[in-house]
Amino acid sequence: MTAYWNDPLLRQKMFYYMGAALLVAVLLLWPHNAWASDTTGGLPYESFLTKVRTSMTGTVGYTFALVGIVVAGAVLVLGGDLNGFVRSLMLLVMVVALLVAANSVLASISGGGATIAFNAPVGQLVGVA
Repeated sequence: MTAYWNDPLLRQKMFYYMGAALLVAVLLLWPHNAWASDTTGGLPYESFLTKVRTSMTGTVGYTFALVGIVVAGAVLVLGGDLNGFVRSLMLLVMVVALLVAANSVLASISGGGATIAFNAPVGQLVGVA
């Protein structure tokens, strides 16, 4: 049985793959400052999108979703002879209403985490990260 270390081509391939694996591991595990962000930065349209999301997933969105589920369900059950377009439109309304209501339902089931503010004098902030 021959040892792999005796074959120069296999040894070269092994060192190449070990070096590539080490490089990939270092790049994946290296902490990048670009991955860190603060809460003040952001794109100019993010505040608008946050307001829209809050409005659509809050009480207004929950009410619209509940009404949409009831109306779409009533139309599907009591509608009788609906053509394919109206039926798929009602199914689309029902799915959108369920998606909007899912955020409120899951938030009420799972609860939310509290944010605790840390107020310390400026001189004592050394070493706090």
